[in-house]
Amino acid sequence: MGVNHLTVDVGSPRNLGAIIRTINVLCGKSSKLFIYDPRDRLVTDIEEIKLTSTELVDKNEHEVVKDIAIFLENYKGRIVKTDLSEDAVPLPEFRFKEDDLILYGNENRGYLNKALEKVPGVYENADCSIKIPMLGENHPLPDRGKVVHPNHGEELNMNVNTVVAIVAYAALEQLGYLVKKP
Repeated sequence: MGVNHLTVDVGSPRNLGAIIRTINVLCGKSSKLFIYDPRDRLVTDIEEIKLTSTELVDKNEHEVVKDIAIFLENYKGRIVKTDLSEDAVPLPEFRFKEDDLILYGNENRGYLNKALEKVPGVYENADCSIKIPMLGENHPLPDRGKVVHPNHGEELNMNVNTVVAIVAYAALEQLGYLVKKP
């Protein structure tokens, strides 16, 4: 099995639906999507998630993680978090391995937020971090009273679904899943 993906507390139901669709359409059966959903968006916002997932959420090809600390502790592959930190490896330099698990943080807070440091198991079990180099200008999200990561407005950022799509594609390409078999 290829590289797997774990979303950690995605805030927007639209983003969660888009991620379900992205992994399903882009990766097919080569990857598994795990969802840590402590706010129970898959129940409370299921209709909105269905819209953006084009109802792929109903196929149940994802797995909901109830206890993230136990899940990460028992995961057999490397745990790689997407990050904006200085020590994160730029995506073009990173070498994926089969069964890597890529973690994606909440789109409003990211992995730089002190609150996510308290998510049990994330920092203790992460083997490394990757980041997507960006060349554009920063366009900070508007302040809508939400809790955002400490560098909000200072660093380039992208929508979490965009990050999932870029990383998933890079992993598929690097591991040879996109090469046509004769």
